[in-house]
Amino acid sequence: MKFAIDVSQAVYETGVSVYTRELVAAMLTQLKTEESLFLYAGVLRRKENIVNFINNLSKSSFSSGIFPIPPTAADIFFNRLHFVPIDFFIGKCNVFHSSDWTQPKSSAAKITTVHDLAPLKYPKYTDKSIQAVHARRLAIVRKEVDVVIVPSESTKLDCIEYGIDEKRLVVIPEAVASNFRKAQKIEIEAVLKKYQLPANYALVIGTAHRKNLPRIAKAFLQIQEKSKLDQLVVVGRKTDDVENNKYLHMLGNVPFEDLSPLYTGASVLVYTSLYEGFGLPILEAFVTETPVVTSDVSSMPEAAGNAAILVDPLSIDDIADGILDALQKRSLLVKSGMKQVKSFSWIKAATETLAVYRQSSV
Repeated sequence: MKFAIDVSQAVYETGVSVYTRELVAAMLTQLKTEESLFLYAGVLRRKENIVNFINNLSKSSFSSGIFPIPPTAADIFFNRLHFVPIDFFIGKCNVFHSSDWTQPKSSAAKITTVHDLAPLKYPKYTDKSIQAVHARRLAIVRKEVDVVIVPSESTKLDCIEYGIDEKRLVVIPEAVASNFRKAQKIEIEAVLKKYQLPANYALVIGTAHRKNLPRIAKAFLQIQEKSKLDQLVVVGRKTDDVENNKYLHMLGNVPFEDLSPLYTGASVLVYTSLYEGFGLPILEAFVTETPVVTSDVSSMPEAAGNAAILVDPLSIDDIADGILDALQKRSLLVKSGMKQVKSFSWIKAATETLAVYRQSSV
């Protein structure tokens, strides 16, 4: 059997990129003798990146095709016009697994992954062109796709709300990147020096509206003195959504290699988002043995289990109390987090994804 998957988004430093790279690498270790994987990539300016990704994969049963089709053109061909079959590029396949950007026609069984519905649930805070792409794609997914993979029960409910038949939905949780680990002391010291950070800080990942930064910043101010935390350190694109103060340290986007030391060096991760498809930073904090405060809504309780402090993300007081609680229960939370994160792996995700492929090929 021949399975094909769109890996075009593997070249970006996003959660979807991590998903694409890790899933493909893990699936290649789980293929049966009679199975092969075809990697389709539509890229133009990032061709070198996709070539490097493919060349670094284990030399097992796969082939690939790289085509000069940038994201804008892919949206036109596969979503808007929707008459160019992906079969023209991938050949005859049993299964085609599309990306979260386009949904081409195909004679193969059609699988896709919906990571979250943030562009549709928060259109006001999403670039109009990106929101439009996701809306067009989802309309095709509702009509044509055989199986929709989602990373959480919460996202499954979102998809049902947006008209996708429950019988076509399969929950397959994601996991932490294979090269993400607890940092060594020397690495932490280097990153603290690089960004001029204090020894005691709370970490926030993400600045989009749904990341809830304004409430987190206000909660931090309430407990800053009592907690003995010196700064609220924020990773993500700089934003004007939050009022600046002397305790707020906005780093902007940081290289991947700096993330692990930033997590490991933090006293606590505050991830009280309003909405997430999965909540990967929760698991990343568990890997780096950092206590977590997260939301009691959306998908976050699924990732956190009993290993984090769950709070109402709309309550500044609840977030503030949660931070203090996490600091006091650090040892217990770290131990629980190390156990919880073992429930998630890319080998498990790959095994379950291939099971979907095989069943769809019947």
